[in-house]
Amino acid sequence: MAKSLLLMRHSKAASPQGTPDHERPLADRGTRDAPGAGRWIAARGLLPDLVLASDSLRTRQTTELVLQAMAAPDAEVRYLPELYSTGVHQLLHLVAETSPEVGTLLVVGHEPTMSSTVQVLCGSPVSFPTSAVAVLRIDGGWADTAAASARLDALYTP
Repeated sequence: MAKSLLLMRHSKAASPQGTPDHERPLADRGTRDAPGAGRWIAARGLLPDLVLASDSLRTRQTTELVLQAMAAPDAEVRYLPELYSTGVHQLLHLVAETSPEVGTLLVVGHEPTMSSTVQVLCGSPVSFPTSAVAVLRIDGGWADTAAASARLDALYTP
């Protein structure tokens, strides 16, 4: 059975002076854009069984707004410190470890990892602005996730 992998870049962050990067909050634009991404995902019937997200403040805020807009506030969410600075191969390892019962996985993270992961999995580059969501289809199980193992079904940009 095919799996749906949704890769999302966090929404637009503010840059308050003196704030460490990890603690940057969403900008007003990010607060407006995140719910649109959630509605787009929900309209396609892609409610996630599991959400893996970076533990940075802007990513946590993005995840919460997306889930509210999906009307899925009780979705299982795991905020992972390693997603803050992970690379493609580490992200693929996290995906491969996902339980087989999960049919739709949403990963909320950072650039350049999100667009690079799409390119590795699908073989084509994509533009990935803040709040972008790529929907990838993976035939087989999560453990089969590897280079060129997916196809890009849809791409949302605000």
